[in-house]
Amino acid sequence: FFSVVDAREHVMDPKSAEHVDDDGAEEFELQEGDEGDEAEGITLNPEDILEVIELDDDQPPETDGEEGDDGDGDHSGGEWEDEEEGEGELELVDRGDNSTAKFDKHAPGKSVFCVAASKHGDVVCTGGEDDAAYVWRLSDQDIVFKCEHADSIVAVQFNHNSSLLATASMDGVINVWDVADGHQVISLDCGDDLEWIDWHPKVNFIVAGTQSGSVYMWTVPSGDMSFFSGHAAAVTCGKWNPDGRTFVTGSADGSAIVWSPKTKAVLLKLDSKANHSFNLSAITCLACHADSAIAAFGGPDGRVVVAHTKTGKVIATLDGHTDGVEALAFCPAMPQLLASASLDGSVRVADITTHLVEGVCKYDGSVVALGWHPTQPLVYGASLDGTTRIWNARNGTCLKELVGHNNHILDVAVLRDGKTVVSCGEDSRVCVYSDLELP
Repeated sequence: FFSVVDAREHVMDPKSAEHVDDDGAEEFELQEGDEGDEAEGITLNPEDILEVIELDDDQPPETDGEEGDDGDGDHSGGEWEDEEEGEGELELVDRGDNSTAKFDKHAPGKSVFCVAASKHGDVVCTGGEDDAAYVWRLSDQDIVFKCEHADSIVAVQFNHNSSLLATASMDGVINVWDVADGHQVISLDCGDDLEWIDWHPKVNFIVAGTQSGSVYMWTVPSGDMSFFSGHAAAVTCGKWNPDGRTFVTGSADGSAIVWSPKTKAVLLKLDSKANHSFNLSAITCLACHADSAIAAFGGPDGRVVVAHTKTGKVIATLDGHTDGVEALAFCPAMPQLLASASLDGSVRVADITTHLVEGVCKYDGSVVALGWHPTQPLVYGASLDGTTRIWNARNGTCLKELVGHNNHILDVAVLRDGKTVVSCGEDSRVCVYSDLELP
């Protein structure tokens, strides 16, 4: 016989209560020849048995899984997988592979979280869950040097002239490396879970934000540190203004602050209390305009607010996304164009002077990273659907689809010529797309 057990008390997600048959099959699978109410290592309470079903000796018990499920716990494509992995999780489609090269030195089964390209063109850095960052050449994928940490590397960035590289790990450690010979210049520690880092655009200062709400700035190589306090929750994003005179941070508390690096003073604080038009419950990402006087801020509700960072005046509120905004970027070639990437599976490009949407670029999954062509209004968006797509930002026409990943893409870098793209993701792969033919 086969005992059907009430497994509802073992279900973590209330939604999965609809599938107690699958739960029972997975939790209490009986071995061939077992009799009674005890499987190996499992004792069944008779009070939990709802029904006893008599089976033929050669007939295995039926479950609600997919046809052909052999009861070995592999429910690929069935309802069990949907409940276990998250209801409605994106199913990736095999789209082929048009990459020109791959870097595969990261540990198998470990995500590659971040990628950055040197301004000199042939050198890139990738960092990931294997507690390592690799500096390697695009031309032959040979490793230049390896950067080791004690925790997952969540950010990598070259300084203004690409002579130094910063690698930052989740435990709050930032190591700075000399790109010429690979030696470690200095190790910095903010003692907290790191959210982001950003190099000064002209000199060797690094700013970093943490989950505790603190902001730090270091001088490299001396290690002199400045501490900035003003947010009440995690500092989720931050960027130097292009002129290097100020930097801007955004927080989960819904506030944005413009800081003076010299005096450590708060030059401007934006939030809904100070300005009702700045109506963001939290800030997830930001971008600074080329004129160093405007910044855009994205929130978890899909709203984008563009504000003047000297007066605090809200210039535009852009609604249209139906889920959180993950990335923002102004177009270098046409600075009035702002791209926003969202968990709703779209990139929206808006003109901040007219508030009009120029184009909407749609994906099969959430879009998590953005880039722009350096001289044309072409936007690059990387998605959890495993693709990076290049779009005409003025009309939303897809020009290229870059494929080669078999799992979610987490970051993308567009090299200075716009014809080379490097992407990394959860499949441990780093894909290179070179000599792209663009209009």
